[in-house]
Formats: sequence, C-alpha cells, structure tokens
Amino acid sequence: MWISLIPASLRLIMPSTAYSPHPILRERELIPWTNIAVSIASSAYTTDWQVIFSSLQAGVNYVSVRSFNVAGGSATLTDAFYIKKDTQAPAYVNYESGGDSVWQKNSSRAYNVDWTDTGGSQLNTFEYFVSTGANMSGTQVKDWTQVQTSIASNSYTTDFNIDFNSLIENATNYVSLRMYDAAQNSTTIIDAFFRAERHGGAGRDQ
Repeated sequence: MWISLIPASLRLIMPSTAYSPHPILRERELIPWTNIAVSIASSAYTTDWQVIFSSLQAGVNYVSVRSFNVAGGSATLTDAFYIKKDTQAPAYVNYESGGDSVWQKNSSRAYNVDWTDTGGSQLNTFEYFVSTGANMSGTQVKDWTQVQTSIASNSYTTDFNIDFNSLIENATNYVSLRMYDAAQNSTTIIDAFFRAERHGGAGRDQ
C-alpha cells in the first residue's frame, strides 16, 4: 500500500535495536543505522516503532533491521520490509478553463480535463461537484460524484459527462473536480468550468 503520511506504527516482532532504509536495489543509504531502543534487557522486543518518514525517497524504500545482545552478538535482517512513499498530488491540464457559455439542452457535451500522476502510486478516483455559485457556493446541485474509480494509471485523459438531469434549469452550474491517487493525495480544481443549462427550446449563446 502506498502512503503519503507516516503510519501510526510499524511492528516487527524481534529484539530489534536499529534500522536503516535503503532505496530499491540499495543504490544508496538514505538513513544510517538508527537506534530504535537500547538497554532492552529482555528476551523479546515487540514495541511498535517508526522510521524517519521525511528522509525516505519517493517510490519504494527497503528497510533493514539488526539487533544486538548483551554478549555482543548480532543479527541483521536485510530488507525486512519496504515502504512505498508518494506525497506528490496529481497534476492536471484544464482544457475547459473559462467555461461552457453556450446554453445546453441535452447531455451530449463531454468535457476535457487531463490528469497525470508522477508520485508512483498512480491515479485512483476522479470526482466532480456542482453548485449554483462560484467557489462551491450557493445551492449544492450535485455532491461529489465519481466519474471513474480504480484508474491504476499514471494518466487519465478520457473526456467525461456530468449528470445533465441534476443540473439547475435556466441557470449557470459551476463544476469542480477532484482527483485522488492510490496514496490518497488529492488535487481539487474549484470551478474547473461552468455549464449554462437550458432544458427547453433551441440552444443560444448566454
């Protein structure tokens, strides 16, 4: 599982006293051997502990651990586990900036906003929100609604529709967008575009 923040704890059931994370293939040391606990004076050590999350690199980090006993003997567990770090929020290109000012009377219009993820965990969930006022103000027309889930890709460029029947008639509806990656980093575009809505008659310019 990819993470964007340090988890509450990590558990390794052994008398561990030190750890050191290395990136994939152990190309370079990110954190030198760091004490977890000293003077344990016990046959077991089961206390949860944390790594220095801010020192990890983006991507996969392998963590090795070692322990010492009072007699000076030691044991090292190479690549005991790995941590997948992604703190990079999704990026976007909004081809709809400025809005859809032509009055619409059906749901045929698809919208073009492209997304990319460079953090490693890949894009996951795309949503939209509609309100009658700018900055998500006024009446909530449509609460956050999923466009696509389980994207599992570094990019999402599929044009999308919104729920035409839920829009306010003879009014301007402001559409905001939100994208999550698999590490739960998110980017929100407030008022990504607006849509002029007319249910009856021929379409006309606003």
